[in-house]
Amino acid sequence: MSNIKKQSQNPDSFSYTSYSGKKETQEFKLFDSELIRHNVQEWLVVHNATRMALDCLPEKNKFKFYRETLFIAEKMICNWTYVQEEFPSTRFDITEIPEYQDYNPVLSEQVLIRTNQMTDYDKLGITWKQALLYIDEYLLDNFPKKTDIIEIQKELTQDQVSALLDKCLSDSSYVPSPQENSYAGSSKYPVYSTRWVERKIKEHNKSKDELFNHFELLLMNNPQPTYKLCSFINPQLHLKPSSTNFQAKDDKARGKALSVGIHKLVLDKFKNLFLDWYRKKYLGETTIEIHIFDGQEVFVTDKTRVNVTPTKVS
Repeated sequence: MSNIKKQSQNPDSFSYTSYSGKKETQEFKLFDSELIRHNVQEWLVVHNATRMALDCLPEKNKFKFYRETLFIAEKMICNWTYVQEEFPSTRFDITEIPEYQDYNPVLSEQVLIRTNQMTDYDKLGITWKQALLYIDEYLLDNFPKKTDIIEIQKELTQDQVSALLDKCLSDSSYVPSPQENSYAGSSKYPVYSTRWVERKIKEHNKSKDELFNHFELLLMNNPQPTYKLCSFINPQLHLKPSSTNFQAKDDKARGKALSVGIHKLVLDKFKNLFLDWYRKKYLGETTIEIHIFDGQEVFVTDKTRVNVTPTKVS
């Protein structure tokens, strides 16, 4: 039912298409229930914290916000919901995660699952970009025409936003309170959260342009996990294992790996600022997108490094 393909009871391996477009084969290993729960909880936290903001936007801006901010979270939550159904030996129940009680998806599971089939561009005989266009059209056709307007905290302050993001920065598993979840619905939140980011960058003796230009160089010719954008705050992120090769040998190693991370709210703010900076810098001359490859969020751009031969001055 989900994008996790049904296989035999004891599969030896499975195949997938990597970000390079090549068919890859990997040894099949049982899913790590603890890791699944941890990842799904992170997606629930970020969705619950940003869902209210959708209802407060003008109707013309809602779909773009959903596509860039909420869709990936809803898709990942939906896909992992069915892992136990398709692999009975995996112990995972999403209803046992406390944040699930407040989860309010915009699109139905039926619509989200349908987009999984639309990403199989190789089988469909189309390009990846064509597949993304088809998904956009399908999501727009099924997007609610109107969403309910809810009351939000109007008198939001810089101190409140800074306190929330400081908590998230110090504890990647921090769960915002219902009041803190309402912050994102305020028109002041984007300004206050941006100020917080700029202050953090300055505390590390950097500027936003310096940080983003350096990350852009890493991104050329080599897709980068979104979390590495925040590695200047937490250098351990450079050592963080990807979701495709994570195989902890014992509980201690697994716990250590899960503790090395960045809170979803902090990461989302950084990556949205980077996307905005990048698009303003190039004004459509090159594209940048966030894709999910093997369960991991990755920046992808079509800009490549070019060797420039200096012009000889006569």
